[in-house]
Amino acid sequence: MSTASDERTTGNLVTTGQMAGGDPRLDKLVRRLPPRMGDTVAYLLKPSSRWVRIPSGALLIVGGVLSFLPVLGVWMLP
Repeated sequence: MSTASDERTTGNLVTTGQMAGGDPRLDKLVRRLPPRMGDTVAYLLKPSSRWVRIPSGALLIVGGVLSFLPVLGVWMLP
C-alpha cells in the first residue's frame, strides 16, 4: 500500500509543516498515532516548543533517578 493511499484511509495527516529534523520515518510514525496524541507529538517536535521539551525532559530524568528510592526502602523515612 502506498503512503498516499495510507494517509487518505487513516485521515491522520499532520498539517503542521516541516517536523524537527525533517526525518520522513519520524513523520510516518507520528501520522500513525491516534489524532490527539499525534497532534501533541507534532507540537512538541516544533522548534518553537523548545521551552516545553527542556523542563519536561529534566523532570523525567529526575523522576527516573528518584523512582529507584522505593526499592531501597527510602519511602519509609517520612
